[in-house]
Amino acid sequence: MKYLIFSLLLILNFSAITYCQEQPQEKSPTFTLGDNKIIYYASIPVATFTKETLFANAQQWYTKNFETADNTLIINNINDGILSGTGIIHQNKRDQKAEPGDVFFTIDMRINNGLYTYTVHDLYGFDNTGKFYYSDMYNEDQYPSDKPKWQAQYRRTTLGNMNSKILVMITELQKEMITPKLEK
Repeated sequence: MKYLIFSLLLILNFSAITYCQEQPQEKSPTFTLGDNKIIYYASIPVATFTKETLFANAQQWYTKNFETADNTLIINNINDGILSGTGIIHQNKRDQKAEPGDVFFTIDMRINNGLYTYTVHDLYGFDNTGKFYYSDMYNEDQYPSDKPKWQAQYRRTTLGNMNSKILVMITELQKEMITPKLEK
């Protein structure tokens, strides 16, 4: 009888340990993919603003947040309503050199009367493996391999941090786009 009880306790203990070890780790964010790359896209109606006002707001937002010697507007065409440029969100706002945790990206905007769209794409960063695309990290997270390039927790934390930074940037863009400017 003692042997039977001891065996049952041993089996239950082993089952509990196995159950705890098999619990899924924290999940990475879910991303929209375009051509197997992470993209952030939205079309925002803003009925009370003209194309010229929205374009000026977009230029001001970009210049205030990203225009440096390394980041410039590649396309700045008010007639076609197209703005496109590169940007870096630094890990440390005071730092202006590339560091692990910095997020590099391209943003494209199309602006019309009462409507603007944005697409944030070509997201990449640097770590001890060198330059990497966040989409490669995300694909590795979605389709694990026997020899991953990144540890699961590092991968998920890095993707979560990138996602948070991009979402803050988009929130600031959306706020700037609907802020009326005083005429000069």
